[in-house]
Amino acid sequence: MSDSSFRNPRGKGKKRNDWQDHETVNFKKDRVESDLEQLAHECRELTVDYLSRESFSATLCEVVGEALDIFSSRCSGYHFDPEPACRKGCYYCCCEQVDVTQAEAAYIGFKLLSSYTESEIKDIMKEVDRTTVEVGNGRTAAVAKTPCVFLKNNICGIYEARPLACRGRNSFDEIDCKLNFKGDGYYDSIQSHQIPMDIAESIQEGLLRGTKNLGLEAGLLDLRTAVKIMLHIGVAECVDAWLQGDFFFGKSRSL
Repeated sequence: MSDSSFRNPRGKGKKRNDWQDHETVNFKKDRVESDLEQLAHECRELTVDYLSRESFSATLCEVVGEALDIFSSRCSGYHFDPEPACRKGCYYCCCEQVDVTQAEAAYIGFKLLSSYTESEIKDIMKEVDRTTVEVGNGRTAAVAKTPCVFLKNNICGIYEARPLACRGRNSFDEIDCKLNFKGDGYYDSIQSHQIPMDIAESIQEGLLRGTKNLGLEAGLLDLRTAVKIMLHIGVAECVDAWLQGDFFFGKSRSL
């Protein structure tokens, strides 16, 4: 995978703005954007503060754990109407590509080692290999509409450690998600609340800014590809190399 495969953390397309029908639209939009920028700044400061003192895997996991707690705390301050239709067992968005930061990938890698048996990890490795394809220059991509490798019986196997992108996604209607999944549409066409997605993206942005400020590789990665690299080379080896300043996840490599 090369540096060119990193994507804009702001995603694509238009989604519903929760403030779009109010007369104070411009004021509220500016206020929300200011709050989101402040959130990104706070997460950058958190990342730099922790990792400038101790660049160890355990410290990195603390940073991501706090970032995930910040997401939950910020979202709890909002009342969403209508309530998101997302529920346990609904898996349609779990078949979309998910972008993660290097810090999130490392966090998930260590959670994988602590939560799965050796046999289960081997099965995940086989599934990752089976559902990724070469797209040139050593880069890989997920086969379209392929269930996440952590999805089992339509339930997320790493729910407590799931990426920020997964936490931000939501929908008003499960039927829309089903139709979108069966058709050729995009997630952007589904009615959803904007704020959780913006909060998730701002926290990701903060993690990226913080790691970049420390001279570490910073860019969004496809989760499946990141997992493939870590499982084939070793989670600890990957994370240690990255924390030491190696442009690791973005190297062109054939696995």
